[in-house]
Amino acid sequence: MQARPDFGVDPIQLEVVKNALLAVTEEQSVALQRAAYSTNIKTRRDYSCSLLDRNIRGVAQAFAQPTHLAAMAYAVPNALAMYGVDRLEPGDGILTNIPHFGSTHLNDMALITPCFWKDAVVGYLVNFAHHVDVGGGAPGSIAMGRDIYQEGIVVPPIRFVRNGEIDESCFELIRWNVRSKREVAGDFRAQLAANNVGVQRLTELLERYGADELERYSDALLAYTEHRTLACFKDLPDGRHQPYGLAGGKSGTPSFNILNPGADQKILPVLPRESTELKKGDSVRHIQPGAGGYGDPLMRDPQLVLEDVRDEKLSINYVKREYGVVIDARTMTVNEPATRRLRKRKAAAGQRPQGLASHVAHFVRSLGLRLAEIGVSRPPSMRRP
Repeated sequence: MQARPDFGVDPIQLEVVKNALLAVTEEQSVALQRAAYSTNIKTRRDYSCSLLDRNIRGVAQAFAQPTHLAAMAYAVPNALAMYGVDRLEPGDGILTNIPHFGSTHLNDMALITPCFWKDAVVGYLVNFAHHVDVGGGAPGSIAMGRDIYQEGIVVPPIRFVRNGEIDESCFELIRWNVRSKREVAGDFRAQLAANNVGVQRLTELLERYGADELERYSDALLAYTEHRTLACFKDLPDGRHQPYGLAGGKSGTPSFNILNPGADQKILPVLPRESTELKKGDSVRHIQPGAGGYGDPLMRDPQLVLEDVRDEKLSINYVKREYGVVIDARTMTVNEPATRRLRKRKAAAGQRPQGLASHVAHFVRSLGLRLAEIGVSRPPSMRRP
């Protein structure tokens, strides 16, 4: 039996502190969502909240967009280095959206609020939020520009908040460069409110544990996280790993944009370099990409497959072919005997998940498309390394 790793702290207390830190970011997240004006944040939840220690290491995070969290690891240290940690004062808030320093795109505004304890910075409350518009050449600021300045306003790390209040001069400069002024203004105030909640809750933890003890447990939490992460990788063989499908699951499928689906349809680029002007009567069908599956499709619970059909996620013919599940189209129920027979035949025939190339080819044909329409004459060769 392996010895339990010692992280230098009481394991029960570590769990208590871990959840207390998580609660800080969860409250931060709820405040941001509830106070926001735009659907981007309130409904789509295109935002992230995180707590960083004084060394700018992430120690807790709420529900989030993974791209935001990855960006924080670079954007926040770079922004603070550019602005200067020594210039920070209680009640400050640093705003930035520069992609060159590690942020995602201009719509994602990052607000960084330092938390002071006994005249020293002990942590940072951070949130990234996708604003509905930040100027530029197209509504929504998703423009096919030739340079970053056509996308919208570029905000270097600036003191956007002073003494707990938004700096009106900075606020007006941004407001006059965006289209949706009401939503943008409301979302900025929501970002400030969220970080204020985070500072308040972190201060309560500091009053309870003290800065040194809280830092000791944060260090242990990061060490524990590293230990668990490495443990997940220790049984993997050396080399690169690209999970197109795991444990017998099939590969994912690509995204498509189709203009006027039908006989005269046109395939639009998934990541276009230029805008497409639509005429009256045009329609666009967007097909989202799908991730690789996990587990043998023939082992999936037929009732769960039926739910997907009822929810119109999958067709009756598709689940019969891929999952071996026979559904009565009239009663919308699973034909259990027929399903058992079909699955037995498929298993005996050695059905295995298709290779990525043939799977993608089948997916393309199921949309009524030809491979030539998407720029390939045959299925792409994508072998696992």
